[in-house]
Amino acid sequence: MAICHPDSILRARLDELSSLLPGVNDANVDAVHDARVVTRRLRELLPIGGASDPVLADALAPLRSAGRAMGEVRELDVLNSLLDDLDGRATFAVRALSEIRGDVREARVTAQRRLIKKLERLDLNSLEARLRQRNGRFAVSATHFGSRWPHRLRSRIGERAAALGDALQRVTGVYMPNRSHAARIAVKKLRYGLEIASDTALWPAPAPAKALRRAQATLGDMHDLQVLADRVELTMPDTGDVREWRWLHDLLTADIARQHQRFVERRDRVGTAVEACLQWAGPMRSRWSASSFVRPLAVSAAVFSLLARPHR
Repeated sequence: MAICHPDSILRARLDELSSLLPGVNDANVDAVHDARVVTRRLRELLPIGGASDPVLADALAPLRSAGRAMGEVRELDVLNSLLDDLDGRATFAVRALSEIRGDVREARVTAQRRLIKKLERLDLNSLEARLRQRNGRFAVSATHFGSRWPHRLRSRIGERAAALGDALQRVTGVYMPNRSHAARIAVKKLRYGLEIASDTALWPAPAPAKALRRAQATLGDMHDLQVLADRVELTMPDTGDVREWRWLHDLLTADIARQHQRFVERRDRVGTAVEACLQWAGPMRSRWSASSFVRPLAVSAAVFSLLARPHR
């Protein structure tokens, strides 16, 4: 399989973002989610071009700011979906669900207004035009990302893998929201790096990508439930009958515990993916080792199978 340079991926990502922005302005739920993901993929892709390129470096801050504003809206969309799912389960909390849903919808309108104003200030269309113009200059004789991008990608994946390894060591059998959230963010960053390695055909890694995708889904569900549980506490009345809120919070806490246990039981698979990424990236100085919670022989066999495909 021929190597696909990152400049072609950049063009595809910019096309995708451009097509999604009208939907974001119209408060389309799917468009907000998809556009947010694109900004994150771009933020992982652009540093592969090197810190010396001012056009690439200047694009990171606006993309991060836009992604955060979209994230606020997306989080409220997810809460709405969770509340809809709870209608059939939490029949004991009709009043609480109704009041929380009203609070979430009001917050969503406010967040959407902030998002539109933020996007107007950031002017992503102009940013996109500058990136396209910069990319076009190098389309014939060279690549937008220069010749050292494979080395930078390997190093970045190694750094992301080491960070995830450190985060995994802090996730214990006892649920701690901040530690689980840190692991979730680390999984996302490594997964986006692996997407670039796969899209460029530098290292198609389906097994590590699959393990990270499943881990992200579980940790994401856990995070969403925790955000809703926090909002239940936030909207709980100071006086009067608050039993519905307490029962609802207990239900969500039980759901979180089940998701956390599921992640802990599958944590060794994520550890195997981390070890494979570290070996592919080359020598990395890290305090992390998969052997801290995975049997060394099992890891070695799994990593060998993941790395069996020849490097390009």
